[in-house]
Amino acid sequence: MLNGVAEKGLRRTHFVRVRAHPGFTSEDMIDAITPYARQRPDCITLHIGTNDLTKKSNRDPNIPAHQRPKIDTIANLRKIFTTIQKEAPSTRIIFSLLTLRIDKPDMRSAVADLNNRIRQLCATFQIQVIAHDNFDATCLTKPQRTGPNGQQTGKSGGGLHPTPDGNKVLANNFIEFFDA
Repeated sequence: MLNGVAEKGLRRTHFVRVRAHPGFTSEDMIDAITPYARQRPDCITLHIGTNDLTKKSNRDPNIPAHQRPKIDTIANLRKIFTTIQKEAPSTRIIFSLLTLRIDKPDMRSAVADLNNRIRQLCATFQIQVIAHDNFDATCLTKPQRTGPNGQQTGKSGGGLHPTPDGNKVLANNFIEFFDA
């Protein structure tokens, strides 16, 4: 989701690194966060959970893919937050809430529900959140659809990934949060 957000544009008074992990779920990030936390940065801002909404757990490869349970994003985030706090107790954690998705009919409500649960978890851990309420459908690539004659329109991954303007909205949300 943050692949198009340029580090250079985020650097004002702080050294900033953007590390995208395309396709990762919160389960994957449990393992991936430790090396970052061990560097003990001043702040780690996380944007995790978008892929959890449509993928299933991959923790037990012995279970056939179609029988795997849904990903428990909240439990996974709890582990991620705990790992960061253990490895880097003085590192400030910020959570960037999920952005709008329109790639499937039920995604708007799924994003809103997960964001509400994430807000509650973040409150428990005293973690601030960055909301992206100004990120609307115009910030997303057009969803791929099949036309009446069978032709595909839109972009693969559309309705999920930001356009260049969407990346600007995200970057500005981060800048405004940290400049406040």
